[in-house]
Amino acid sequence: MAAVKTTQFSGDVKVAEAEAVEWGLVVAKNAALSSLMVETDCQDVAKLINNQEGSKTEIVWVISEIQDQRKDFQHISFHYTPRSVSYTHLTLPT
Repeated sequence: MAAVKTTQFSGDVKVAEAEAVEWGLVVAKNAALSSLMVETDCQDVAKLINNQEGSKTEIVWVISEIQDQRKDFQHISFHYTPRSVSYTHLTLPT
């Protein structure tokens, strides 16, 4: 599944990554998916979503939305995947 959304960059890569995760959850819900595994190459975002660390910056609002949307899925998990791995698995066999 793929989706595209244009958004204005806030200047914070973590916020942009969290917004991308949030958008992915919206798309997954609209596609009526009940189980989801979300991978991100931003370890800080994965830790925030999984309540492994806290933040008092503007990202907390996006993380709060993501955590609220978790209830829309029967099974959902969020994982940090280093960039070298996260892009490799997207390559289709020839």
